[in-house]
Amino acid sequence: NVYGLPCVVAINRFPTDTDAEIDFINSTKARLLLEPAIAKEAAKNATPEDIAALKAGLYNFTVQAVPSDIDIYYQKSEVGAAAIAIQPKGGEEGVEVVKTWDFSAADWQEQFASLGASNTDITDWNLTYDDLTFISTAKSKYNTTFIQAGGKGSAEDRVFKFTAPSQGTLKVWASNTGNNEDLTRLVAVQVGDDVQTQPGGYASGDGAVELEFSVAAGDVLVYPSGNGLRFYKMEFTYTSAGSAVEYDWDFSAADWQEQFAALGALNTDITDWNLTYDGLTFVSTAKSKYNTTFIQAGGKGSAEDRVFKFTAPGQGTLKVWASNTGNNEDLTRLVAVQVGDDVQTQPGGYATGDGAVELEFSVAAGEVLIYPSGNGLRFYHIYYTNK
Repeated sequence: NVYGLPCVVAINRFPTDTDAEIDFINSTKARLLLEPAIAKEAAKNATPEDIAALKAGLYNFTVQAVPSDIDIYYQKSEVGAAAIAIQPKGGEEGVEVVKTWDFSAADWQEQFASLGASNTDITDWNLTYDDLTFISTAKSKYNTTFIQAGGKGSAEDRVFKFTAPSQGTLKVWASNTGNNEDLTRLVAVQVGDDVQTQPGGYASGDGAVELEFSVAAGDVLVYPSGNGLRFYKMEFTYTSAGSAVEYDWDFSAADWQEQFAALGALNTDITDWNLTYDGLTFVSTAKSKYNTTFIQAGGKGSAEDRVFKFTAPGQGTLKVWASNTGNNEDLTRLVAVQVGDDVQTQPGGYATGDGAVELEFSVAAGEVLIYPSGNGLRFYHIYYTNK
């Protein structure tokens, strides 16, 4: 107390310090006339059990440094934002990610103000912020709640751009530029050569209208078609790919042959297939059989019967090796691959004497169904990867 000021001695506590050591310091404080403030580590270490209890997802939280009650030098820090993505072991599924661009938010308004005044036409927009770009060399302006594209846009001008890492859902909140309704003014969403449109020219007095689009992975362009529109907010939701996975089901392998043998004899029709092994299910209540290299679906399949099933954690590539059930060629026999309502087919009825033919499909995330369409086929090998 040389200068007439209170003196505080802070003793930093480290994770390796034992409770006995801390008790010793506290026991001597009366003799030393000290009041130690023990600063414990700010971060809490999560145990494996803590992490295991969390479901896969994106967790947002805030962080702030808070000094001790008796600290006379430091103040609370500003509140910061952080996020942690929890993925299941092995990359078996991805994490849902939501990207939101709200043009009424203070950070967006700051970006707009750097380009010019509110409610004033600006002709040199080339703004990229938070992974979203807006380009307008023709007049466009902003307000406290929206960006107004002052006229018809295109893939090159008066256009928003972002990259979708995988297939997802895009929501756009829009309205006409005035209080009249003009439904020839459309919101256009373009990925590659695919262009979707929905009416967006609802009267601004009725508030923004929410429009929803399903978009593929790639560069996404959003612009007004017909005439100008106000854009208030955009939100893109997708499932991240998680860790890269590979599923390789080779029916000639010894482990698969053991599974088949448990159901019945080789080259014998079996009518009660309901086999799940290594993430792949085969269901057949109609006659189907196996050999040392294949499963033979004895007739036409469907989404319910004579069908293989597995879950794809993300968009990926599926390969199927198949042939006809005999040595003649019949290309009306198809390999059908179904995810939801989307069904793809390719000829699979090539002569068995020529060996299995490799067929490749691009599949979306979800439950994948594989079955013979037309008539029976032999399936030798199925492979999937989301790499």
